[in-house]
Amino acid sequence: GGWRALVRHGVWGRPAKGIVPLFLFVTLSLLPFGMILPFQPALMEVLPHVDMCPNITHARNLSGLGGRISSYSFDVQAARSSFGGITGAVTGPFAGFLTDKWGRRPVIILASLLVLLPFFALAASCDNALYIPLSATVGECGLGMVRVASHAYVADVVPRERRTEAYGVLQVTCTVAIILGSPLGGYLEERW
Repeated sequence: GGWRALVRHGVWGRPAKGIVPLFLFVTLSLLPFGMILPFQPALMEVLPHVDMCPNITHARNLSGLGGRISSYSFDVQAARSSFGGITGAVTGPFAGFLTDKWGRRPVIILASLLVLLPFFALAASCDNALYIPLSATVGECGLGMVRVASHAYVADVVPRERRTEAYGVLQVTCTVAIILGSPLGGYLEERW
């Protein structure tokens, strides 16, 4: 019973081949976006080319803001999100073309790597001068590709009469990634 039955039989009965790994992969791909939410305003507040490692709060103090979060960070976040939304929308048709040409799995893997690239750049450089533009372009492009390819994969492997449930579970999977990522990111920010 319980979780074992859910994994073995899925929400709607025996799961389609490869659907559970898809849901896990999507969750792991979207988890970093949830993890960064608790401290993203602080991250946006740090001026570009100020070393943020090992402490973002210390970096904000070096920026002359005294640890306060001003409206500047929210303006930067709003611009990044707006541009990212446009990037994701423009990417959709191209992602559909690639998904049909290369296959669903290769596009999902490529898209997941694109989603993670801004976070790797942030970790490697400790500078948001790379993170902000990469997350608005490459990261959002990857998110758009993950959405398109994962929906196409569900359409390929789930019988028509069960697709609405599968799409619902896929959406819940995306939401769970954000919900799990936020407290995890807050915990990590407090500990490091």
